[in-house]
Amino acid sequence: MASQIEHTLSMRPLIAPELERSLRAILGGVDYGILFTDLDHQSLICNARFGEQFLISPGDVVSNDVDVVRSMVHRRIANVSEWQRNLTIVYESPELEQTDELQLVNPSCVLRRYTGPVRNENGDVTGRLWTFLDITQEVKKRTQQEALYRTALYFDNDPQRVCQFIAEEVSVHFQSIALISLIEGSFLRFHTLAGVPESMPVIEGNRIDESLCQFCLSSESPVVIQDAKTYESAQGTLPAKLGLTRYAGVPIYRSGGNVIGTLCILDTHSDIKIGKEDVQFLSFLAMRVSAELDRQEQLESLQLNLADTSKTLQETQQKLIQSEKLAVAGALSASVAHDIRNILASMNLQIDMASKDPAKALAYVQDSLGRFSVLAHRLMSYAKPKQAMVEHINLVEIVQRVIVLLTPQFSVSKVSFHQIYPSEAIFIKGDEGRLEHLFVNLLINALQSVGPGGNVHLTVSKADGVVSVAVQDDGRGVSKDVIGRLFEPFSSTKKDGFGLGLFSCKQIADDHNAEIICEPNESVGTTFKVNFREI
Repeated sequence: MASQIEHTLSMRPLIAPELERSLRAILGGVDYGILFTDLDHQSLICNARFGEQFLISPGDVVSNDVDVVRSMVHRRIANVSEWQRNLTIVYESPELEQTDELQLVNPSCVLRRYTGPVRNENGDVTGRLWTFLDITQEVKKRTQQEALYRTALYFDNDPQRVCQFIAEEVSVHFQSIALISLIEGSFLRFHTLAGVPESMPVIEGNRIDESLCQFCLSSESPVVIQDAKTYESAQGTLPAKLGLTRYAGVPIYRSGGNVIGTLCILDTHSDIKIGKEDVQFLSFLAMRVSAELDRQEQLESLQLNLADTSKTLQETQQKLIQSEKLAVAGALSASVAHDIRNILASMNLQIDMASKDPAKALAYVQDSLGRFSVLAHRLMSYAKPKQAMVEHINLVEIVQRVIVLLTPQFSVSKVSFHQIYPSEAIFIKGDEGRLEHLFVNLLINALQSVGPGGNVHLTVSKADGVVSVAVQDDGRGVSKDVIGRLFEPFSSTKKDGFGLGLFSCKQIADDHNAEIICEPNESVGTTFKVNFREI
């Protein structure tokens, strides 16, 4: 059985007395847990500190075989499989030296573990020394510094996401629920949550007098409640009823100095003490939370101001648009009225002269009615279109109808009209009425570009599945700098134009998945070409 040396050291028998005295002097009072084994991992020497760290008796360690000792120790190991794998590596390599960190649980702590070979006077490896030093506070300080560093470097345009990042850092560090709570009257609203178990109901907040944060808010200073079950004033709070007995909270201040809420942790780990460095860690992070909440308030104020400004601008824009619409509608109405008056004046003149040549007067009246039809076509092309009636249509028939409609107007204007189109049908998908508007506008546009004695050519052709309708005139032409804005609304090269004709042409072409282009002729005039896909 093992012999005891002043309850500080346990070792197997047959250790020489002088060696016992030396070991007692060296190992009896150190802060390190000490374990000495042979090459088969049989424990030979174990000190009291090792027993304290692993919550076992040093005597049991040196008096039992390897498997029994390992079964006693592994209850404290956080990652048992990794621990066992590492032991296999170590004992297969007698010369190996290793330093690492070992995470223990129940309760949680971190040990710096060292192992190295023990040699005899001949230099041969005869055993293995293990030392264990509790560095829990050192690791906690290090992880806190790392968390503060990550938080200091983290930035997001949205302050809410920064607050979420901070809460998650706190939750991971303490393995706890982390809350950022804000005061709303007698209610404490949860602004940000992290680490809430799925089994726990998610609520928006709770009454201040039912929360553990009430103590932090009333004192306006950090508060730690290690165990709410032993803290009489805390026993009736909602967290305590839910079994969340450990609490640490620090106040969050507005930039003016008023307390507006708390940053806190809540969990069941009352056995793990919250120290001053933990409170200081939370206080540093609460300062960042306070800054982000101030930034969030400023952004919301700015967004509100921008929204008001945007609303004012939109209202002003709508007024300008309505004013522009009224101006265009007024000018368009005046132009249409002018055209109607001209047509009616001509009709009245011919009617007055009907007694001399009734047949001629009737023909002229019919031509004038045709001008009314053309005017109606143009006005309808400006109107907002209804749902298009897309169907298989013969493009040649549509062109022929437009030619019949416009021939009298070309005749009255003394402009020569030339047309070339195939005799056979050419089918495309489209809306007959809107395509008539398109071709009427293009031909009237060409007619207005040439004077008496001028020429307008209409050509329909097809090649490689593409059907082209080209309207060419020998008028004054279009400069290259104007071509880029020809199809924009209210952009016109005519003195009294509205810039709606070509704009409506472009809309109709787009609705038919067609391409409309303007090609200035090399010598004189302009060609407008519309390309359709034949079916």
